[in-house]
Amino acid sequence: MRILSWAALAGLAACSAAPVKKYDVEDTKKMVVDPERMLDFLMTQLLAAEFASAYENGLSPATKAGMSYEIFYLGVTREVSGFKPLELEVTRRLLGSLVQHGLRVDGAAATARWCSPDFGFSHPVRMTRTAIGRKRLWGYDFTRAELEGFMRAAQDAALAWFEHQKKVADGKLYTYPPDWHHTPLGSACSCGGAPLR
Repeated sequence: MRILSWAALAGLAACSAAPVKKYDVEDTKKMVVDPERMLDFLMTQLLAAEFASAYENGLSPATKAGMSYEIFYLGVTREVSGFKPLELEVTRRLLGSLVQHGLRVDGAAATARWCSPDFGFSHPVRMTRTAIGRKRLWGYDFTRAELEGFMRAAQDAALAWFEHQKKVADGKLYTYPPDWHHTPLGSACSCGGAPLR
């Protein structure tokens, strides 16, 4: 059943010619010094397939020491049931809708949650600030297992969202009119963050 659901998602693959937002070097310099802007930076780079920039500028030195670029790349692009999650519109929609809640900074360490009320998704994250010369740069802390767990949780949330849309549409697929609006899975984040706008 799960494989059939992923097969149904193939029709939602991202094939739009719309331009993908990404950040240049100057934008990156401004964003990596602010822990509140790191999620936007990291997800934007991932969705633009700027994996090297996401790895180099979005992760902490400790994460990069414990996880090579190749492992990171495979972790975010690996196939699941014959599909690469970042090529599916529903997964891209989830990642693009994430907001960071509950940021708590304690010196050079921080914790937060990545949330998407629409998808009923909430995931804890950690960050570390590193001093490089006069700059104080933030980066996310992940182990390989945590990265794989996040991608698995995001894929599961995307599938649940898709199944919910199908249920709301009386089991019909690909019948959404141009003015169709999705039905969110939730109205607030499970972490108690901001309500759905």
